[in-house]
Amino acid sequence: MNKVASFIKKEPMLLVSVLVAAASLFITPPSKELLSAIDWRTLATLFMLLSVLEGFKTQNIFAPLIRLTSKITSLRRLTVFFFFRCFSRRCSSQMTCR
Repeated sequence: MNKVASFIKKEPMLLVSVLVAAASLFITPPSKELLSAIDWRTLATLFMLLSVLEGFKTQNIFAPLIRLTSKITSLRRLTVFFFFRCFSRRCSSQMTCR
């Protein structure tokens, strides 16, 4: 029982998502029409994107970006930073910005 409790404490979002998914089964019961309405390609693309981002996070690929943005204090400045960072001349022809 301690393992279950520690897992729940460690993964609270998983528990919440399972509970919401179970509740949604009672609101809208599964049917063939519902399964055919799901865009499986988009769902698979999102899964792959999240998998790649999690891999990047474990390899600390985002550490330089976190260092660059750690001194930005407002959401407006952060937005401007990311917008102009994408279109800066130094970064347009390279994969990594320095």
